[in-house]
Amino acid sequence: MSATPTIIYTKTDEAPALATYSLLPIVQAFTKHTGIAVETRDISLAGRILAAFPEALTPAQRGSDDLAELGALTLQPAANFIKLPNISASVPQLVEAITELQTQGFPVPNFPAEPKTPAEQDIRARYDRIKGSAVNPVLREGNSDRRAPKAVKDYARQHPHSMGAWKPDSKTAVATMGKDDFFTNERSVTVPAATTVRIEFVPAPAPAGASAEAVALATRTVVLKEKTPLQAGEILGLAVVGRLPRVRRGAQPDAPLVILTEPQGSAAESLRVLQSNLDWTRIDVGWKCLLVASSRRGESKTLTLCN
Repeated sequence: MSATPTIIYTKTDEAPALATYSLLPIVQAFTKHTGIAVETRDISLAGRILAAFPEALTPAQRGSDDLAELGALTLQPAANFIKLPNISASVPQLVEAITELQTQGFPVPNFPAEPKTPAEQDIRARYDRIKGSAVNPVLREGNSDRRAPKAVKDYARQHPHSMGAWKPDSKTAVATMGKDDFFTNERSVTVPAATTVRIEFVPAPAPAGASAEAVALATRTVVLKEKTPLQAGEILGLAVVGRLPRVRRGAQPDAPLVILTEPQGSAAESLRVLQSNLDWTRIDVGWKCLLVASSRRGESKTLTLCN
């Protein structure tokens, strides 16, 4: 590690990249006259892929293995990790990144879903080492490890701490948003015995003055999935993954693409939140089919999907 005080700013994927473009120049400006060096390291998914296959690249395309460097840095007492990046890289994301790199002239190998030859097994092993689930522990070793040691966990299990009696005059309070958060809309239950559950869509009552067709649709329960097996002790949880405002149609009556016409508006932001939440619900395996249903016509199913 350099004797000069150094801040290493990591370049990652997705939302943290936006923070890099906005925050990094501020950090550089503040440290410019302080004698503190500011350096960057690329631990993005693309950077990790390129670092894993140097022999497949030309000398000009090769880069340093910044993740390995930072992993070694975590073991040094002089290093201090301010914020640990939470890196995600599922198989679908990995395959998309490989394809994009290949189209840009980087001859990295394809991801072998079912490796058969020793060469394919080696390629698969290298890709497995750069997926999100394998990367995060690398940066959480040594003095940056936020996980409790096994000895501490074992002691806590053997000597569980009791909260004691809760006094009515306690000034401690738990605050929530009051609505539209997980505390208010999430429901979960621990299944006592093995069973099966059915997923149904129960429409809201039709508003006053609605047509006969709308009233009939509002009373029709739709079975979305007939049977889902659950094991004893399994937790079944449901939550609202998005809440969309009514989209103003204005001069564009045919389902406007607000994500393009008003990208900074509240409707576009709500759609992005919905997309992100849906992606995170299946981050490890990706989506194959997504059913969108509603209780009646005109509830913006097509508009939501198009956006």
